[in-house]
Parts: sequence; structure tokens; C-alpha cells
Amino acid sequence: MIVTYLIRGASAIIVLLVVIKIFYQYVQMRIKLFKHGTKLKGPTAWPIVGNAFDFMVPSNQMMYKWSSLKKIYGSPYRLWAGSQLIVFVTEPEHVKTVLMSTKVKDKGSTYKFLTPFLGHGLFTGSGDLWKMQRQAISPIFTPKMMTEYMPSFSSHCELLNRKLQSIPNGKLIDIYAEIAPFTYDIVCETLLGTKVRFAQNTWKSEFFHLAELGYEIVFERMIKSLYQSDVLFYFSKRYNDYVKIQKLVDNFTRTILKDKQSDTQKPFDTCLDRILKHDLTEKQQMDATYVIFTASQESITTIISFVILMLAIHPDIQQKAHEELDRVLGTEDDEIPFTIELLNSLEYLDMCIKEVLRLYPIGHIIQRECKQDFRLNNDVVLPSGCSIGVGIYAMHRDPNIWPEPDKFMPERFTREAVLNRHPYAYVPFSAGPMNCIGKIYADLLMKSVAATILRNNRFECDYKRVEEITLKTDISIRPQKGYPVRIYSR
Repeated sequence: MIVTYLIRGASAIIVLLVVIKIFYQYVQMRIKLFKHGTKLKGPTAWPIVGNAFDFMVPSNQMMYKWSSLKKIYGSPYRLWAGSQLIVFVTEPEHVKTVLMSTKVKDKGSTYKFLTPFLGHGLFTGSGDLWKMQRQAISPIFTPKMMTEYMPSFSSHCELLNRKLQSIPNGKLIDIYAEIAPFTYDIVCETLLGTKVRFAQNTWKSEFFHLAELGYEIVFERMIKSLYQSDVLFYFSKRYNDYVKIQKLVDNFTRTILKDKQSDTQKPFDTCLDRILKHDLTEKQQMDATYVIFTASQESITTIISFVILMLAIHPDIQQKAHEELDRVLGTEDDEIPFTIELLNSLEYLDMCIKEVLRLYPIGHIIQRECKQDFRLNNDVVLPSGCSIGVGIYAMHRDPNIWPEPDKFMPERFTREAVLNRHPYAYVPFSAGPMNCIGKIYADLLMKSVAATILRNNRFECDYKRVEEITLKTDISIRPQKGYPVRIYSR
């Protein structure tokens, strides 16, 4: 009996000592973070909430808020999200140091709010599952595989061309809504290996609406302290929408996977085919399906829509794009058999797309976790336990790098201009070991769709300057009032 009590007492003491040690290490880490944080410039932080009050602004002011902090404090600067230290970098050399390092390759804690929709993997993860999926799909994004996708690009772009030709001259349209069904179909066919036919379905508008709402809810959870608590979020007004969107995503991915099981004809290998060859749970299969879909179609459609909007605002630049298209593609109203060589010869259109990606980068902030002390430069060492935010939007609008940064100027991307700039001043697809693996696919698809739209149409809009467009922020950047343009046949 006495021995039993002694053992129990010793066990309790050991547990207590372990708890004390963990608590002591936690306190020491917080003290270390605080000491390092006080050495960095940044806005005044308050106990418990940190800088939360600074970001209690509408979504259409969020980007401007982040940009203003860069102008005031430079790079790096710090913010406190409660007790969490976040260090933002916006100088090209700092960005290079972070993105090229293998010491800070783990994605930030806020990415966890994406996992209910996207699971753990390509977009949200950085562990073994992420590595497996990236290695599995790497062979897809090669020039050889892209050549096999060209017929699909061409046929769907021709369907889009016919749809646009049916719209009366001068009609005001949201170009995103016109493009999206066709880019969705291309992504489903080429990357998922199934034919959903968004362009022919009547339920597509509900899908688009709920998908965009999902991005907004995820971003609110990332930046609003109260929504980061699962309990408090459960009782919020957003929770019912959250559940509805989750059901939409689940039904969509199950439909895709079911179609793949019944379809034995595979004209080419797809990203999803390669991932499904691995031993995955049903949930992991569904996660992989939706992340490939949404990471591709949303970014591509958004950028193309911005391209059309920018050209509508700048008729002189639109005229240069038309002249190049007429020279390279001809003026006959025939279906274009796209090839990689043909698309790569559209140099001015490529410059327009790159300038849009500068102004409106899809990943406007990238977050990394610092799990060991990390030297940013000779003067700054970032402590273990902090997060690093790479402020791509702020860097892309830095007047010290980009004269008149808010103006749309495709000539910023001539060969000479690019060579005279820091190579990490422009990173719309990130960089380093965790860069966007699908860049070549995105480039070719964006050119295919943009060339199709512009070849037979010209556009006007009521905006006269880029600065008139009010942006809203969720996991990407988009205009608060959509992409309103008037379409005219050429």
C-alpha cells in the first residue's frame, strides 16, 4: 500500500515538474519574442489584443492599411496579433532571404482556417503530404504536357468566343461572370480529368457566389481575433454560411471523383490522376480535388478579368494589344489552334498580364513560421516562435522600385526594364522551394483566354484611372464592384 502511494506521489510530482517546465519554456519564449519585438519598428500594441484595433476596418481598406504601415515603418516592421509576433518584410533583399531559405518553409498558423475547404496539402500544408503531392504533380507542368492541353484550351476558348459574340454591342457586363464558366471547364478537363460543363449549367451562379463568400469567411477568420475561436465562430452569423459552403465543396468534389471512377477514357495524365495513385483517405482525395480546382481557376479568372478591365481603362494600351494579336493570330474569325510557341510570341500581352499581377497579386501576403532563430540580415535576427509576413502587395506598389506605382504601365516588363530591377522585386507566384508549381500552366491559359477575348472584341468602362477602383480583400484581391466593362465587336 505504502509503495503504491509512493509511486503515485512520485508520478504526480513528475507530471507537475513536466508542466512547470513546459510553462517555464513558454514564458521564456514569450519574453524572448517581446524583447525582439521591442527592437523592431511598428504601431503601438495593446495588452492582450496587440494590434487588433488597427485592423478593425472594412475589407475595402485592408490593403491600404498594410501598405500604409510599410510607408511609415519600412522593412522589416512588426505587428502583434494578440501575443503572436508577426514580422513583415517588403524589401526585395529581405523577401529573397525569406523565400529562398529552407529554415522558414513552414506555412503560417492562419492557413489552418483554409483546411476545412482545402484540407492539408498543396495550398495549406508544408509537411509530408504537401511534399508527396508536389512531387506527384511536378511532371504535369512541363512543356510536353502543356502541349497535350492545347486542344482543350482552344476548343473551350472558341466556345467562350461564341458566347461573347452573342452579346449586343455596348452592353455593360461583368467580364468575370462571362469568363468563369469556361475557365472552370478548362481546369476541370485538364487538371482534374473530368467534364463538369459549368458553362452549360444553371446552378453555376450559386456556385460562384458561395465560393466567393467562402473566401471572405476564411479571410475574416484569419484576421479577426474573435472568429479564430471555434466556439465563438460557431455562434457567429457567419457559421451557417460556412456550413452551407462546406456542403457545396463536399458535393462538388464527390461529383468529380465519382465521374473519374466511371470515365475510363483518359486522353492525358492529370494532376488529380497522379495524386490519386497514392494511398489516400476519402477526405484527402476530396481535399486534393478542390485545392487543385480552386487554386487554378480562381486565380486565373481573376487575373484575366483584371487584364480586360485595365485595357478598358487604357484604350491606347488596348490598341497595342490588338495590333499584336492581329499580327500574330491574323484577322480571320476562325478558331485558333493554340500552341506554346504561338502563345509565347504574344510578348506585349504577356507584359500586360505581368503588370496586372504586379498591381493585383493573387497571394498578396505570404506567411511563414519561424521555428528557429533566423537571421534576416546583419542587423536583424528573427526569434523562434514568430511569424514572417512577406508583403507582396506593398512591395509591388513601392515607389522606390516602381515609379508611379499605381499606374498601369506594361512597359515595366520589357527585357531591359526587368534586367535593371532586383529579381525579387516582383514575385506574384512566390519564389524558392515553395513557389507556385503551376506557373507555366497559368501563364499559357491566361494568354489563351485573354487572346481569345481581345481578338474579336474591344472594351470600354466608366473608370478613367486605376486609382478609381476600390479593392476588397479576402484570400486574394478583387474590385469591390466587380469588373464592369462594355463590350463591342471589332
